[in-house]
Amino acid sequence: MRITLCGMILLVVTTVAHAQDDSDTPDKVIVSPGGRSSTRVTLKGEILEYTGETLRIRLKVGEAAKEFSASDVIEILTPQVSGHQKGLELFGKKDYDGATKAFLAAFDDEQRAWVKREILTYLVRCALMKGDYVNATSKFAILVRSDPRTHSFSLIPLIWTRQSANPALKSQAESWLLDEKQPAAVRLMGASILLDDPQFGTTASVALRDLAAQSDRRVGVLASSQQWRTRLATRKEINPTELKVWEQKLESLPEELRGGPHFLMGRAYASRREFELAAVHLLWTPLVQPDDHFLAARATLEAADALATIGQLEEAAKLYEETSDRYASTPAAQEADSQLKELLKQANGATAK
Repeated sequence: MRITLCGMILLVVTTVAHAQDDSDTPDKVIVSPGGRSSTRVTLKGEILEYTGETLRIRLKVGEAAKEFSASDVIEILTPQVSGHQKGLELFGKKDYDGATKAFLAAFDDEQRAWVKREILTYLVRCALMKGDYVNATSKFAILVRSDPRTHSFSLIPLIWTRQSANPALKSQAESWLLDEKQPAAVRLMGASILLDDPQFGTTASVALRDLAAQSDRRVGVLASSQQWRTRLATRKEINPTELKVWEQKLESLPEELRGGPHFLMGRAYASRREFELAAVHLLWTPLVQPDDHFLAARATLEAADALATIGQLEEAAKLYEETSDRYASTPAAQEADSQLKELLKQANGATAK
């Protein structure tokens, strides 16, 4: 089996708030009642609330609000404050510092709670693009406290590979981990951050076992998957039975939450020297769930390493170049440059002989 990028196709469908030209125009919502894709209804009115569970919209002043399941929402168009529009424009241009400033201003100016949450999702995205896990986690904590069932749960910033020590991140995580009144998703972030910590690692591991039993299966399965980090750190061979259990856990997650678990599955197969399967799992992360920019970079680099090990040098070179170009701001890019130079050196040496 040969792994090629062109053989992997990604289709992403998202629902976001769009700007309208006239700020006095009512909100417009396109819904598919009952999830029937063949039936779409366009509604105009005032959105009173939009969470990961429901949408409430009042069509006329004085009328009772109508309620729809969030899963029925196809598209929303709503007026946006200027900072919101500017932030989206700068985000599209990959100016994440400028976008962050614009979104922060928009968050202060915006009065509607549901739109504030949309702005928060972009603040999380900006932070993840910069590898700023302090702000990514803190903003996500605000989001999930406001809407525990947020439709942007896939943005939850968890640690899937060893990070350099960050005192601010550690301090923040400690307060979350030790406070049982925090939402489960917030405690999950705290445990994830502290799992490798010499002082709080054991406490974090216990917390992950408790969180794995959460009724919210998004939290529960991600907590279980986080424990794979500890298992991989033992460097003892992961047997096929264990891998089967991991696969079942992974497949029980919605696709948009599988990026981190796929990354660890890739490492597990690499540790067993099953490098083709390792590359398949590792590439899933940047291709399907790339929001965590630094994790996507690391996954692409390690996929390239796996393919290089088994002699798929052309594919490996492409992935090293991809890591260097697409993830230029990450540490993985520097490693990719070095690995690519070594690969080309070996290739040239073989040609000379």
